[in-house]
Amino acid sequence: MRKLIAISIYVALWTNLGFAEKPKSLCSVSGLASQMPAESGIAATNLEFYASSEDSGARLVLSNRSQKPLNNIFLLMEFLGDGDRRIVSVPFFAAIPPYDTRFSLTTPHMTSTQMNKPLSPEEEVAVSGITGLTSAQCPTKVRVGAVEISFSDHTSFHYSAPEWELDPTIRKADPLKLQSVSNQFPLEAEVEVNLDSKGRITALNPHVTNKNLADLLQAQLASWLFNPKMKNGIKVDSQVVLLFRIHKIFDRQDGTLFDETALQRGPAIPVDVFLKPNSSTNEQLVLVAGLPIVSP
Repeated sequence: MRKLIAISIYVALWTNLGFAEKPKSLCSVSGLASQMPAESGIAATNLEFYASSEDSGARLVLSNRSQKPLNNIFLLMEFLGDGDRRIVSVPFFAAIPPYDTRFSLTTPHMTSTQMNKPLSPEEEVAVSGITGLTSAQCPTKVRVGAVEISFSDHTSFHYSAPEWELDPTIRKADPLKLQSVSNQFPLEAEVEVNLDSKGRITALNPHVTNKNLADLLQAQLASWLFNPKMKNGIKVDSQVVLLFRIHKIFDRQDGTLFDETALQRGPAIPVDVFLKPNSSTNEQLVLVAGLPIVSP
């Protein structure tokens, strides 16, 4: 019987920050077949995918079927919809500290599983991965995009599927100066953002009826930086949709139901903005995937 030696647990920060409300579920799928490369010596089972109004992600169990212990594993899974169109890609990372820096596939990941010892043959590790990109469209199949494994004997395994992709993520965000429209909260804005291969914004197009908010976003988002989209391990130009939800009060107890039509049309990154009331220093909390990218 295989031994489960580590469990990755996604811990949301809502409770600690006073945000008790859970994100709305958009999609939940289990039983998707995930075929790992045979040469990897790794099997993936119990794959579960979810998408919420806040983020999307997946959980699975990896089994070491090789003849030697492994120290680190990076796995990228692409979740596909109708016509094999990619919806989102989810990265997974499990390792014993310190993390192996020899990996050539260095990609940003929002969660990681810390193993307390190398994963021996016939042992298992439960891992989870999340991404700030989400959609109401449910996947019908999954494809393994990339795998990198570092074994305890200093050998490694590398696999890359043709044309694999990893979506851009927000790397640096600045507080938004929204005092001039604060009397109109709550507000929502869908913003199409064009990025270059360095993760810099080259153009943006706010879709919002409030012209003042559109002008503010147009002027202020230029300083935000992203981890660029990756295709076959190469950083490339891309476009991503940001869905800004600017809340009326700081503790999110206003009960506002935001329009999530954008998530029906396709993937987007929801960005929740909470401004502290009566703050002369523009204190605010900005969350992506339930995690703060700007803190008061």
